[in-house]
Amino acid sequence: MNLENNPRFEFRDGSFVEVSVTRVPESEIHDLGIKYSFQFVNPDGTPVLRYDNAHGIHERHEGDGDGVPIEYEGNVEAHLERFFDEVEDLRR
Repeated sequence: MNLENNPRFEFRDGSFVEVSVTRVPESEIHDLGIKYSFQFVNPDGTPVLRYDNAHGIHERHEGDGDGVPIEYEGNVEAHLERFFDEVEDLRR
């Protein structure tokens, strides 16, 4: 799966998921050599759920709230799968 194209997945109700994965130089902040953000957004543009590592910590955000640390799933694809599982639960 090529995640560097930053795909957007739209649902029939107008909500959507945006995925951004970018290779970056390995550093203290991005020790995996990637920066990612997965975001689930309501049709009106309000955020529902986001996973990211923008600050060097794998975080889960609800709405516009502050992030809480979460366990990284071992690779981007597995972490993205966990995110989509949670999106699926939220959409029910």
